[in-house]
Amino acid sequence: MRIFELLSGTRHVAFLFVARHPSAEDAQRRREVLHLLQQGYGDLIDAYLIVPDGQRRLPPTRRGARVLMAPDGALHREHGADEEVLYLVRPDGYIGYRSQPPETGPLSAYLSAIFLPR
Repeated sequence: MRIFELLSGTRHVAFLFVARHPSAEDAQRRREVLHLLQQGYGDLIDAYLIVPDGQRRLPPTRRGARVLMAPDGALHREHGADEEVLYLVRPDGYIGYRSQPPETGPLSAYLSAIFLPR
């Protein structure tokens, strides 16, 4: 599967890149970001976890999150994702939001600004 195929729809797409060596803090932030995306905006945003090569155990996800394995690490390198990073791609294919590390506060403010109040 190619990333481009995931961007062909009419919804926003969130790519949450998992760090090669995630810390407990990374995992907690990831859970919070996924919760915000899925509970608050699951009807508007498709969320994907991008897991690097060599990750033996998949990170815990909430229902609705999709996990994509990046087998050779190239996707992480191309997107500057040695550490956890979030990209939110608009339906027109442009990156609307990027956060490294992903944080719920700024993400929530951005989502509130572009979507009708929830």
